[in-house]
Amino acid sequence: MNTNLEITVVILGVALLLIVVFAVPFLLQLWRSAKNAAVTLEILNQRLPSILANLEEITLNVRKTTAAVNGRVEEVSAAIQKVQGFVSLVGGVNPLFLLRPRGFIGKLRTIMALFKGINAFLYVLRTGEKAPGDAGKPRSTDQF
Repeated sequence: MNTNLEITVVILGVALLLIVVFAVPFLLQLWRSAKNAAVTLEILNQRLPSILANLEEITLNVRKTTAAVNGRVEEVSAAIQKVQGFVSLVGGVNPLFLLRPRGFIGKLRTIMALFKGINAFLYVLRTGEKAPGDAGKPRSTDQF
């Protein structure tokens, strides 16, 4: 019975020795990895403030660019609305000629009024101000 106990102790001792032999390289590699991670963490801590400053600068530039693009889009949208208004006005002018029969003078006055309106529209489109000579003039109510 003593021999069985001795054999068991020897087998357990060999098994423990094998575990230790295989565990030592694993533990050495784990120690090296922890050491490299510490160096990497130190480098990251040194460079992180400059990275964050660059990130804040990029964010600020993106915000400024977005605001500028939004402003331009609004300007273009306003111009497009003016052009759409002009196009609908021009589209509505054609029936004016067909409403009632007029002579040459009536059609000429309508065309002149149309050109005056187009000129005022283009002036307002270019400058954004009211057309000169338009303020304070009474509107004519006489029919052609």
